[in-house]
Amino acid sequence: DDGLLDGDEFELFGLRGTDPLDADTDDDGLLDGAEEAAGTDARNRDSDNDGLLDGDEVERGTDPLRRDTDFDGLDDRDEVLGGTDPTLADTDGDTLTDRREVELGSDPTVVDTDADGLADGEEVALGTDPTLADTDSDGAADGAEVAVGTDPLRSDLDTDLDGLTDGDEDARGTDATDADTDDD
Repeated sequence: DDGLLDGDEFELFGLRGTDPLDADTDDDGLLDGAEEAAGTDARNRDSDNDGLLDGDEVERGTDPLRRDTDFDGLDDRDEVLGGTDPTLADTDGDTLTDRREVELGSDPTVVDTDADGLADGEEVALGTDPTLADTDSDGAADGAEVAVGTDPLRSDLDTDLDGLTDGDEDARGTDATDADTDDD
């Protein structure tokens, strides 16, 4: 039972091409009657041409009539294959859409791709690279620099003017914002 009356299906068979002897004419996992109700095409396994069968989309909670259910710029199939959630524009909640993370090379399923203590979205806002833990290559992780008030974009910076760069201070365990860390 596909949810359509045989008489209706015979009428539809001429117009829509559904088969009154097959409950799921296109074998997409969604019965013809459910397709009629959902507005999908009972003769087309993938009504939105995103690479996912209509039945799979209904089961996943994605929209079988929209290639990109969450409007993040990635087709639902690409998100499924890439491990992101096709119903959430920002799978990991770091304020960057999944597509933006793919463009940047960061991981859309991990809040802090480079594990430097800053979420990928924070890094983009600061101008640092979410795929490099130490954007300025001074030896201090971007998150550590932000936490102590130094600039993660300048490797030559000596915030406290003591003759040591902030990266050198981080490597030695001294305070890059205090010229005399031990107060002697």
